[in-house]
Amino acid sequence: RFIQKKQIKESEELCDKLKVIFLATLALDPNKRPTFKKLKTAMAHLQTCSTIELKNFFEVTEDLKIIKPKVTRETLNIPPEIKQIINEEELICQICKGVVIFPLYCRACQKYFCEDCLVSYSNRKHCPCTSRMPHDRPVQVFLNAYLQLRAYCRYRDKGCLQNFPLMDLEQHQKVCLHKPKKCKHEGCSQRFLLSELEAHQEKCPERIINCERCGKEMKAKVVVTHMCLFDQKVIEDMFARKDTPVTLTKKAKALFKQRKLYNSLVYYKKALRLLIRQDPSEMEERISEQLMEISDVYKELNLPKQALKYIIRSIKLKEKNNEEGHGDTGRAYRKYAQLLIREGNYDKAIEFGKRALKVHTSLLNPKTLEIGQTHFVLGLAHQHKNSAQNAIDHYRKALPKLDSENSLDKARIYNNMGTLLKPKKPELAKLQYENAIEIYSKVVGPKDEKTGTAFFNLGVFYSERKDFNKAIENLAQALGAFLKNDKPSERVAHTQYMIGLAYEAKGSYEPAKLSVGNAYEIYSSIYGERHSKTQRAKRAYKKLIKKTKQIG
Repeated sequence: RFIQKKQIKESEELCDKLKVIFLATLALDPNKRPTFKKLKTAMAHLQTCSTIELKNFFEVTEDLKIIKPKVTRETLNIPPEIKQIINEEELICQICKGVVIFPLYCRACQKYFCEDCLVSYSNRKHCPCTSRMPHDRPVQVFLNAYLQLRAYCRYRDKGCLQNFPLMDLEQHQKVCLHKPKKCKHEGCSQRFLLSELEAHQEKCPERIINCERCGKEMKAKVVVTHMCLFDQKVIEDMFARKDTPVTLTKKAKALFKQRKLYNSLVYYKKALRLLIRQDPSEMEERISEQLMEISDVYKELNLPKQALKYIIRSIKLKEKNNEEGHGDTGRAYRKYAQLLIREGNYDKAIEFGKRALKVHTSLLNPKTLEIGQTHFVLGLAHQHKNSAQNAIDHYRKALPKLDSENSLDKARIYNNMGTLLKPKKPELAKLQYENAIEIYSKVVGPKDEKTGTAFFNLGVFYSERKDFNKAIENLAQALGAFLKNDKPSERVAHTQYMIGLAYEAKGSYEPAKLSVGNAYEIYSSIYGERHSKTQRAKRAYKKLIKKTKQIG
């Protein structure tokens, strides 16, 4: 109010008072947020202070920083024999309230502090108890017991189950693979584990890419609006004539089949605008269908957020018009469930998959194909959620309902079922992998990546069963499919690594060294020398070099 009335002097005085109250509150309890009760206590304390005392108070509190503990009490692992020597309370730093790291002892207050906390707390290097006495290292008995203490990594809840000596823990936590880290691309606020971060950054919608035609830099999420990617002749032709929504949609579908996705998107959106202009209330059914088709294009362009936006609009229109029992609504629910699986929201995907199944089974003339595809989507959601038996049940229900036109879906089901059945029913799992390979080879050919994935899974299966000859044979087939693009990729490196391990288990060290060496080079070029996969391949490569020298 003072600022609004331009009473600058009064506003500055009030700000100074607020600063005093806040600093006093921090001094009373530096590890908790201020509450009304604490503010009241701080004000009462300040009113009783003399000018000299307030000056001393500010000298201390201006250096104060709220410091997060490096090791919390909950992660500490104290052996029983150490508890007899050290009291747990002695291990707690009086500044950060965590376990002391590089402990220092204050003779005056007889408390322990982290060395870094003391430096951060006060530039004058004296104790928070205001004593001017120097700090000492702990006595040898305490130090010997302290060096035996271990603590769990702070990212234990993220999956890191290792424990380390207290002195080494901080170094590990800096490079822990389970440490959540923010995406490097500006505008993306998502955090991922280090092991998943690189995969996200390669597909992040906020990443900067260059247009293949004009070289202009832009964010991946806006690439669909960049006119350079569209066929200029197609756009001029479209706007030169007065097309109807029906003719535009037909052209869009034809372009979609030809995999000209950006041009297809232009026609679909133009048709949508024309439908909205005509009479939105009468055209709602056609608009919702158009929205669903635009969502399909975005899905093929690997832009799931835009795809979700359009499918949600389509579903809302259908529910508004009381079309919950309509077959198209069931199809919209199924497509929404597929997109939710991509986003990792498996519970919601199962919910909408069940809604789609309910719609399709309640129709007077139920389409077996739609039911089969819905069971397939539900199986995928359950598999991602680690509910193996439910996934297998849905896959088995889907198989007889999918016809020859959907044989790729069948092949994918066989491949997924092989992975699910492998732990408990290995022979049945092998049969599923072979079925997947047979279908993929007929439909897309033996050198396609999908066929390669099925060969790889079968190769790993034989490797785990110690049938290394068959493992090498299938893994070599997979490698041939993955190398089709002549680009080094992670799957090529992983396949080479698995072939090397199979040769090593057979006792053929020379070809093993060659395969693992190739894997090491590819990992190094993709991830760099410090990545865990590169280090793993490097260790295996050095081990094989030693073995070949010993034999020689």
